[in-house]
Amino acid sequence: RVVVIGDASVGKTSILNQLIDNNFHEHEQSTVGANYQLYVEEIDGIKIEIQIWDTAGQEKFRSLGPIYYRNSNGAIIMFDMTSRKSFEDLDEWIIHLYLRKNKSTNSNSNKSSNGTVIFIVGNKADLTENFQVSMNEVNEWAKQMDYKVMFTSAKTGKNVTQLFHNLSVELLKSRTHNYQKSKNDS
Repeated sequence: RVVVIGDASVGKTSILNQLIDNNFHEHEQSTVGANYQLYVEEIDGIKIEIQIWDTAGQEKFRSLGPIYYRNSNGAIIMFDMTSRKSFEDLDEWIIHLYLRKNKSTNSNSNKSSNGTVIFIVGNKADLTENFQVSMNEVNEWAKQMDYKVMFTSAKTGKNVTQLFHNLSVELLKSRTHNYQKSKNDS
């Protein structure tokens, strides 16, 4: 299970439409609650099935987040490269994810000690002339926080497939690591 979270209108649903249908709608309707997609990829002969939960970014729907965060193995936390506010809100989304996903976890680590693979995604990377956040700034922030970062464009499809491939690889690594750890702990 992977959740896609972030402010409203950053392109969460559009990224999934591009991934699943190779389609982009200029005036996509805002998500109400959450939508679900299934993504399947084979890596080194291993079939990976990812349930992708596209969550609403509007404040009035945030209380529903914990329902989708629970039992998630990964998170795509998305912002809009043309909106500084959506970038600045990333910390709030990350805190919201951790607090709601693991109420009993007291970890102060930014890197997920609970096995959640996190990708920070700067969407609308095709609109370079309208950027309010530089790629360098995002890369530095993500490096300090120890998160993986990618830049995508739901409109052109840039890096959309690569994002989900990279996510699949990291989820497989995480699952293999967790399996080995539990095997060694027994």
